[in-house]
Amino acid sequence: MEDKQRLVKVFIVDDNAEAIMVLRLMLEKNYSVRVVGTANDAETAVEDIVKTEPNLIFLDVELPTMSGLDFCTLILNKISPETKPFGRKSADTDH
Repeated sequence: MEDKQRLVKVFIVDDNAEAIMVLRLMLEKNYSVRVVGTANDAETAVEDIVKTEPNLIFLDVELPTMSGLDFCTLILNKISPETKPFGRKSADTDH
């Protein structure tokens, strides 16, 4: 049985639902992580990230309403200093 206390808590922010699903499956299958939440937009993510207190945030750098860097600036004073954002570009599945 997995020790849930030792798992890294991860939150995923991406406007592409398929990218969230693929990243979640990859992380949970191959690493000691527990995905504590996901969001498709920056506005929803802020409140959920504050509530779930993840250790690591996987963040699409190109969100519909703001860039990933702007999002990091927005949440910087709302999250624990131990929480680490990790920017990434999700694949464009429309082209």
